Amino acid sequence: DTDARFEYTRLSPWVYTHMFPINTYSQYGSVLGYHTGPNSDEMTVEVRKRFSRRLGMSVSWFRYRHGANPPGVNVGGDMGRGWKKGDSKEARFLDGIVEKVQTTGVDVTYEPLWQLFIRAGYRYEDHDGRANHVVRFSFGLNE
Repeated sequence: DTDARFEYTRLSPWVYTHMFPINTYSQYGSVLGYHTGPNSDEMTVEVRKRFSRRLGMSVSWFRYRHGANPPGVNVGGDMGRGWKKGDSKEARFLDGIVEKVQTTGVDVTYEPLWQLFIRAGYRYEDHDGRANHVVRFSFGLNE
């Protein structure tokens, strides 16, 4: 009763952009496509194990990288700034200021009564070298 998942998503520079900002693939400043935006990638690895009908656990690792535009230069890292004359047509993937986020976590789920779930979890997050520890505890109906 073990599940494993691996996902990798890569978005090239200038994905979702347009030379006219009104034509970008966005709604109120949010990307309509994949949430990471242009010039970024994301990798997720997760393993879930059910020890019994009531008890389960998951271990996960996540990495996100984004090539943001440096001041005054367009490398395709901003959805609101499409390619214009003078910008390089050959922008390299993750060019610009690279933002990195890594997360490692463990979650345990227990079902003491039918459709009543108790969940506890711990996450270690690293945002460009700044560490953050997150502890969660929740309970609810119909996970």
